[in-house]
Amino acid sequence: MNRFFFCCAALCLGVPAACGGSVESQGGSGGASTTTTGQSTDSTTTTSSSITWTSSSGGGGSSPCVGEVQVVEDNGSPQVFGSICQGAWGSEQTDKAVGYIFMGGPAPGAQGLVILGCAGPQAASPGITLAPTDALTPGTYTAGATSYTDSQGNTWGVSGDPFELTVTTLGDVGGSIVGTYSVMVTHGGNAAHDVSGSFDVCRVPNLLAP
Repeated sequence: MNRFFFCCAALCLGVPAACGGSVESQGGSGGASTTTTGQSTDSTTTTSSSITWTSSSGGGGSSPCVGEVQVVEDNGSPQVFGSICQGAWGSEQTDKAVGYIFMGGPAPGAQGLVILGCAGPQAASPGITLAPTDALTPGTYTAGATSYTDSQGNTWGVSGDPFELTVTTLGDVGGSIVGTYSVMVTHGGNAAHDVSGSFDVCRVPNLLAP
């Protein structure tokens, strides 16, 4: 599953085409636009364009952002999804789990935060995408969309599934987005999974769709 298109579909009122064409990547909260090409890495920092990855959740100097989403399915053992998902926005900046602000789409438009992480960058890799509606600042959000791909390759999550996500840290681009979540994912029927955990992901430039 291409989680880039899931995120856009969830926030663009079910119109994946809104994610095609040209998009603008914007740093920070209303900051200058950045070009999202190129990537270089070393043992302490990762840079892409003008982005230097640092942790915004700790003190005493900077370190690379963690880039992980922890997932507990039905009170089972925790799984850690530390990879970006195939085709996801931000893959030109980092190979870690990411978060970003989405804005735009067909009128009246939509906005919100997107958090995503996978076990690996391959198609149908286990992973999760969390898209709380109107989440632009730290806080608790009870409306949003989830897409969860389990270890068997089955994808769960439909509109209206129970959703709660708390953002405790919302760093600038290059920093960390940190928080917790507790959701239920279904196929629209009686079958369901309770999924919960925490995230500390790398913030990539905002996605501004036409």
